[in-house]
Amino acid sequence: MNNIHREKKYHLRKQKKMKKYINIMMVTLMVMGLLFSCKKSSTPIPKDYTVLIKDKTWWGQLIYTGQTAEYYCIQFNTNGSFTWSQLLGDYPGHWVINGNRLTMIINANDLQIEADISDDNNLLNITDNINSLKVNSGELNANPNITLDNTA
Repeated sequence: MNNIHREKKYHLRKQKKMKKYINIMMVTLMVMGLLFSCKKSSTPIPKDYTVLIKDKTWWGQLIYTGQTAEYYCIQFNTNGSFTWSQLLGDYPGHWVINGNRLTMIINANDLQIEADISDDNNLLNITDNINSLKVNSGELNANPNITLDNTA
């Protein structure tokens, strides 16, 4: 009887140790799961550049071949339309954004201007489809209350 009793105690101690190890392993696995599930995503969230365009005014300089540089301004509307203003007059058009790439089309002469919007609110890599025109610069008008001379 004594041997049976000892054997039972031995198995009970062994079971307790096994439960202890299983509990430690479970807690370790849960902690590891929490650590890895809280990891920041390596895929950056794309910036919404439309907030820099909708209901905003941008301005810059352009030059026609053989002429002196002049200023322009663009009032972007929320519905995808805009008004381009320069010395020659005001022209309606429409705009679209794909990522940070802005495309503007002036309806009157099918002028298409494309540019990248930088994180510091400037137009970069500006291109157009007319040989006699070069848009040199563009930036967000940080103070919409100022008058932009030579634009209208």
